[in-house]
Amino acid sequence: MIESVAKLDKNWNGIKVIFKVYDGEELIEQLKRHKPDVILMDLKMPKCDGMEATKRIKADNPDIKILILSMYDEKKFIIELIEEGANGYLLKNTSSEELIDAIRTVAKSEYYFNESLSEAMIKGWLNKKRIKPNLDDFVNLTDREKEVLDLICKGHKTSEIALVLGIGPRTVEGHRSELLSKTGVRNTASLVKYAMENDLVAVDLRNRPNV
Repeated sequence: MIESVAKLDKNWNGIKVIFKVYDGEELIEQLKRHKPDVILMDLKMPKCDGMEATKRIKADNPDIKILILSMYDEKKFIIELIEEGANGYLLKNTSSEELIDAIRTVAKSEYYFNESLSEAMIKGWLNKKRIKPNLDDFVNLTDREKEVLDLICKGHKTSEIALVLGIGPRTVEGHRSELLSKTGVRNTASLVKYAMENDLVAVDLRNRPNV
């Protein structure tokens, strides 16, 4: 369990903590002076909540990665947060090990999808109105690209995909880049959304793989 995020030291498990704040407006103000790689942010902050803060931060600092931390498994907010630019969503009962892993993952320009986040994204997008297929928009994927895309949509990270498929992490990243190029989207969250809306993968939420 994350014992006390508010008490994090300046150097925490090799992660440098450059500032701590206690409300959303103070966070926005600090970003005028500091440019962190990753922001670990509570969804329910006073003055400016996590949803509004995410919108404002990404508008001015699109390269800063945002991890949302919450006491509740609030799936109704997860989809909107990711679409606004958040890079991950963790519960406060997440282990310290997973938190560290999530921070390091998003710092390397990746998204962090744990099981709760992946399932919420998939269910949310499947429940939205589907876009009618257009033959002009058909995406021709190789078998390997389909395998990588399937694992991305199931919430696996680059290292896990590499392990499952028996290929190197750089090869996985190469396939991810090609998928982004072929689908015309900019990031992993949009790629998952595109795949769900266009039936590029079939995800069984009741039978998720273990790595």
